[in-house]
Amino acid sequence: MLSTDGLGAEPPAAVAKQASRVAWVEEQMAAHELHSEARLQDVLEASKREAKLEEEEARLRRKLGIVKRAGGGEGGGEGEGEGGGEGSAVAVDETWQQFQAVCDVLRVYGALEGYAATELGELVGALSGDNELWLALVLIEVAAAPQLRPPQLAAVLAATLDERARPGAYVGFRPSDEVLEMVETLGGRADALQRVQVERGVGFGVGIEPGSVGLVEAWAEGVSWPQLMAGTSLDAGDIFRLLKRTVELLRQVALVPYASGSATERAREALRAMDRYPIADGALMAVAGDEEDMRARAGRAAAGLDADADAAFKMLEEMQDEESEEGEEDEEGEEGEEEEEGEEGEEEEDILRSISSIFGEQGEGEEGGKEDA
Repeated sequence: MLSTDGLGAEPPAAVAKQASRVAWVEEQMAAHELHSEARLQDVLEASKREAKLEEEEARLRRKLGIVKRAGGGEGGGEGEGEGGGEGSAVAVDETWQQFQAVCDVLRVYGALEGYAATELGELVGALSGDNELWLALVLIEVAAAPQLRPPQLAAVLAATLDERARPGAYVGFRPSDEVLEMVETLGGRADALQRVQVERGVGFGVGIEPGSVGLVEAWAEGVSWPQLMAGTSLDAGDIFRLLKRTVELLRQVALVPYASGSATERAREALRAMDRYPIADGALMAVAGDEEDMRARAGRAAAGLDADADAAFKMLEEMQDEESEEGEEDEEGEEGEEEEEGEEGEEEEDILRSISSIFGEQGEGEEGGKEDA
């Protein structure tokens, strides 16, 4: 295949692969029986409305506790008289009905055998989230894809959080091809699980949203917070929430005992790369969109290490100065004692000399008196 730029160079492999997929989809659409339908758009709109009505009907049935029977009849809730005969409404427990519906979904995916958990069921039970079965299916997929590096695994998990960016938001960090391919694969799994849930009246969310996962991958690759903020029009609070939720999910995956060893190890590496300032410290500012304040916080945090080291050296110098001052005081004390002892000795000698002179004068006086006599 040649490019259309006239240079004769082959397009990148990812572009060629995407082009072949588009061609295949177009062939499938052309072969569909509705392709030649004159009112095709009306049929598609009606199909969408039907799906929404069925979902709304299932939600209302769960709310009212109404069981839809196989023969088309319905069993109502409280308020019906006793002995109503066949087709009479029966009281149902909404919680029990919801439990049975969830069990049915788990059995479809092999997480339950009867009411006993399988290995997949153990993994589902060890997880915590909006839809544990969906998260378990995602972990199985990423475990079977060893080509995903830790930052890419973090981005794939972030896509399941269903964090939707506001319309028109700019994200300058593009996810890698490996992430996009895995998200595309998970999109099919999400659609299948959603259909199974709707059929059984289960309304747990099945999220897959790749719009902002490039930010997660970039952060896990080591991009700084100011660089991340400069590469998107999203508010700091939105980015913080996305990264924080991803870190919490990675921490859960890294500790779950039933997941693949490869997946948990890569989750630990991604966790170590992402759990840093300001995510690790929870340092979300009062005004989430104040980028300058965030950069100032980051600068202060970086300078804090140097400040701690300077404080330690200052303390050490003070301790050394105190020791030297104590040594000088000891030396001065010894010199003072020697001076005092010298002064006391001189005083004693002066007293002795004074006494000697007094007695000497008296002796000379007595000898002079004897001579006169």
